Amino acid sequence: MIQLNVLGNLGADAEAKEINGKKRITFRVASNRKRNGVDVTIWVSVLADYEYHKNLLPYLTKGQNVFVSGDGDFNIYQRNDGTFAMDVSIMFPNILQLAGGAKNAPQATNAAPVGNNAAQQPQGGQTFFGNDNNLPF
Repeated sequence: MIQLNVLGNLGADAEAKEINGKKRITFRVASNRKRNGVDVTIWVSVLADYEYHKNLLPYLTKGQNVFVSGDGDFNIYQRNDGTFAMDVSIMFPNILQLAGGAKNAPQATNAAPVGNNAAQQPQGGQTFFGNDNNLPF
């Protein structure tokens, strides 16, 4: 199993879709890097369980800064022009909405973990949440 961690911004609003008979949330995250003096954008597709992440859906808007972690998947395909490309995906992720990003999106004052690690706390007794009034859902 390959675990991927991506820090980036949503390229468009997340969508709820039915895929193979199950309701899912899909979105794409762009992560920018500089390689040999050239700006490179890596796009990562994310497929999340709708029931588990449905409260976060209104906050996953274009430009929103997120951290996504989950099972990685890679698909190499041939484009119409004959060149090859790779699609990078994260399946059933943990999603962390970060402050900043989209100008018109609702904002949380603290990062709000959502997913399998939502109840976990970092070392040193700090919490991610502050208090319940800061949660975006």
